Parts: sequence; structure tokens; C-alpha cells
Amino acid sequence: MFSNVYNSNSDENEIFIVSLNRNIPIQHLNLVNQLDVELDDCILSKYIDISNMIDMVFGKTYDPSFIECILNLLKSKQIAFPLFSQVDAKVLINNYSNNHHVLTLSSLHTIKPFTSVCLNCGKSLKLQFKEKVNVFLIDRVENGTIYIANCCQIDYFPNSFLKMSKRFVVPGSIQNKKYIHFGGKSVLTIEIVLRYAADLVNLYSGFENFAEGYNDTMLSLLLSRSNMQSNQVTNPPLLERRLFENIWMIYSSTLITIFLSKTQEIQIPLNMSDRHQMNTYFNETLPIWEHQFILFWSNHSVRNSCGDNCSGAIVIDGFQKPDRFVCQFTDVIHSNELGDIDWGCGFRPEMIQDKKNPGFWKNTNFCPKHVHLNNDQSTEDINNSNDYDNIDCNVSRNDRYASRKTSYGIILTIYNCGIIVNFDELYRSESPMRVIHHLLNTIEHLSPAAKVPK
Repeated sequence: MFSNVYNSNSDENEIFIVSLNRNIPIQHLNLVNQLDVELDDCILSKYIDISNMIDMVFGKTYDPSFIECILNLLKSKQIAFPLFSQVDAKVLINNYSNNHHVLTLSSLHTIKPFTSVCLNCGKSLKLQFKEKVNVFLIDRVENGTIYIANCCQIDYFPNSFLKMSKRFVVPGSIQNKKYIHFGGKSVLTIEIVLRYAADLVNLYSGFENFAEGYNDTMLSLLLSRSNMQSNQVTNPPLLERRLFENIWMIYSSTLITIFLSKTQEIQIPLNMSDRHQMNTYFNETLPIWEHQFILFWSNHSVRNSCGDNCSGAIVIDGFQKPDRFVCQFTDVIHSNELGDIDWGCGFRPEMIQDKKNPGFWKNTNFCPKHVHLNNDQSTEDINNSNDYDNIDCNVSRNDRYASRKTSYGIILTIYNCGIIVNFDELYRSESPMRVIHHLLNTIEHLSPAAKVPK
């Protein structure tokens, strides 16, 4: 009965599709067409390659000559209708979402909370649209949408959650995630984060240099793709250096915590744009990271011994090249073994409004906590009375440059096999008392399984 109905109602196009599907399923044919579009005709093994790739995906072997005949048939003028669209769906969606005449939430980047169920009660989360954002990819910037959820008085975001007015991350919220977002209108893809990590290690790139280089590259690519009147060219979204720096630092520091410890819930600043919150977070967490770092790497001989002399000696050395601007306040730290030590303050100096030039800012010598001391204290006030005399060391380690406004680099503790066990930033010079304090602090936090080198 159905055959009669089909014969009476079908037209030539329907007959063609049915007969084509009997020779090669439409699903296979669609992939063949996509591969044909992507592969250039100058490739001599093109149809053999298409046949092999179809076999890899569907486990069905087609003769390369058959593939060629099918594609020639689809391209011939005998077919009165196009069977497959040549429109790039991703480009279409992106252009549609950028159209200011259309109110839509459609986007190639729909960024949802890191979990689909509540961490407290286990119930499924109901998504709520929050805002549109700029998604920074490795070669372009596209529109995206952020969705959040709430359950059991917990707010869920793409890479974190809020409870009791505090922001937390868990390993599952940042590991193996495509997008990194801790608030604001900017979202980083993991490719951008990894690219900067590689540039930092291999090219010594700073955040400002990376952001400016990225923005220049994006503008050049936009000019090559668009016309000069395009809004994307005249007003392109920019990767803001400070925001990028904050996102990268928070993301990397949480990964360090997860790597070095078994912590399952990590508190991070509620607002990354709040300088006080960021300074407090790093200042309070740094001693914890130091302890975890020493504990982990001092276990080198236990985890992965490199021979009989593994971890047999400790080498301490200072490097003054990696310096930065630091507060000039001479903060004092206390050591149980050495007493009070002039250590310095590691926060960056504050900028204040210039009263003599309204609308302008000027640098100070002190951080926000000590800025009230500006012009009242100099680095010459440092007390070295408890330090060793020059006769105890053949190299002078006093604070030789009283007018120096940058740090004195870093001091490293390294095993003889090349494993870094601990490091400290030197806000003041590499004096013997500071070196001894660094060594004692390292020994105090060594793994119980590790032997102290003699």
C-alpha cells in the first residue's frame, strides 16, 4: 500500500534521494561532501584519502572511483537542487550573534556552570542566563553567553561557586575546562592561558607585552577579514592587561594548590578587580604554598631518586636580575632562631593623585598599607646591627643602594641534582641573616621522609 502511495506522490528529486541513499547512506554522503570541500583538488590521493577516512569513521569501505563518481554527480548540472548547504554554520552563528538588529542569546560559546548538580543536595541545577561576554580565542574574539545556577544558597558559575559571600573553586571546576572565567565581561579559552605560560617560560613575556601583542594581532586579523567600516574593526574588544593578569594568576595558583596538596576546596578572592582582596589572598596564601612546595619537592629522593647521590647536598644562591618595584617600608619578620629580621615589604608602591597637577597621578615609594609614610622614611633607616660583620663573609651583602626602589631578586635552595626545594623573593639585599633565615625555614618544612643533607 505504501509503495503505491509513494509512486503516486513522489517527484524526481525524492526518487533521486532514495536511490542515492540505497548506494551510500546520507550520513556517509554528508561526510564525503564535507571532506571534499576541505581537501583541495590538487591532492592526487584525495579520493583514496576520503575513502579511508570514511572507513575510519563508519567502518565501511568505498571504492575511491565510486566516491569520485558520487561527488561528480552532486556537482553536475543534472541535479536541479543542492543536496548540501555550503554555508559554514559556525560563521553563520557568529555573524548572527553579532547582528545588533537581532535580540538573541544564540552563541557558539554557551558557558555553563562547571557542574550540572548541586554539590550539597545532588539535585539537578536550573540554568539562568546571566550576561553576554567576550570570549578570547587564540586567533579571534567572539561573543559568548554566561549561565549560572543557584541551589541550597550556593551560586554556581563556570569555574567557581559562591557560598556565604565567599568564592571557592574545586579541582573539577578548573581542571580540563575549555573556558576560564572568574567574573566580569571577559572569558579566556584554555589555549590563551597555555600560550601565555609558554611565552612566559620561553620568551620571558610579561602580561602587558602579551596583552598588547595579542590585541595588535587581533586587529591585524580583523583588518584582513573585514572592511574598514565594520564595528569590529573600529571598536574591537581588547584583552585588558590587569584583568588577564588576575585571571591567569588565580587560575595558575589554584592549579599549584591542587598539584601540591590534597585540598578539595580552595577559597579565592570574591572580586579580582579589588586590589586589596588580591593582595590579601596572595600574602596570606604564600606561606602555605611555600610549605607545600618544600614538602613536595624535598620528597624527590623518595618519589623519583636519580642515584646514590640524589639530594645529597643543598646549594643556595641568589639572582638579582628578576627584580621589580616594591614598597620601601622596612617590614620586620620574627624568627625563633634569629629574632627580628629586617625583611621588607613586597607589595607594589601605590599611585596617588598629583595635587599640583589635577587629573594626573604620581608614583610613591610605599604600598597602600604604608603610603601614609611617604617622604617620612627612607631605606637608609635599615638596622643591620644584628647582622654579621663583613669579616664573616668575603662578599659584602649590606643594603648598598639606599636609593634602590626595586627588589634584590630571588634566593634559591637547590639540591645537587637540580631540584629546586625552596625560593624567596628578596625585598632587601642578600644579607647573611636573611640567607640563614631562608635556610632554616627550608629545613623546618622538609618532608619527614627526606634526609637533611650534611
